[in-house]
Amino acid sequence: MFKKLIDYSNKIFDLFSIIASITDRRIKAQIATVKIVAAIIVMHFTNQGSLHSLSQEITFKKLKAYLPSVSTIARTADSMDWLI
Repeated sequence: MFKKLIDYSNKIFDLFSIIASITDRRIKAQIATVKIVAAIIVMHFTNQGSLHSLSQEITFKKLKAYLPSVSTIARTADSMDWLI
């Protein structure tokens, strides 16, 4: 379901080219900023109110291979430049 929503958003709004312009201040990033922003978008799509509830969703649905940890999301979101 979310894959279809993300594919549709990418097709109509060119979502990933928009979020590709978002940068952060990490020196040697091991996880791309686009993946962090995509995880935040998934958090909004799933109507998760906090990173803790997203963490439970990641564990419950076995999404650990696809989404970074919530601590990584939080640290990176603090250092992002959100001007698009």
